[in-house]
Amino acid sequence: MLDPTFSSSYSLLASVNFMDVWLGSSKSPPESLARANELLKKAIDLDENNETAYSLLCHVYARQGQFDKSIEAGKKAIELNPN
Repeated sequence: MLDPTFSSSYSLLASVNFMDVWLGSSKSPPESLARANELLKKAIDLDENNETAYSLLCHVYARQGQFDKSIEAGKKAIELNPN
């Protein structure tokens, strides 16, 4: 990674892990979701206004069955970007 402080790059890497699960190509969906979760938290740590990270985190939490956290992340994403 050229710039380890660029929040959006972590969001994009997380989306790759999430899509592996979504498309059924992950060899270990729980590990892929955990990695996506980790990357999204890093993205949010770098930029707390990264609505894309919160939006994807909402989906990751839902797939992990963490529905309360999913709702919180979704609300934060909408708060940051109501469109």
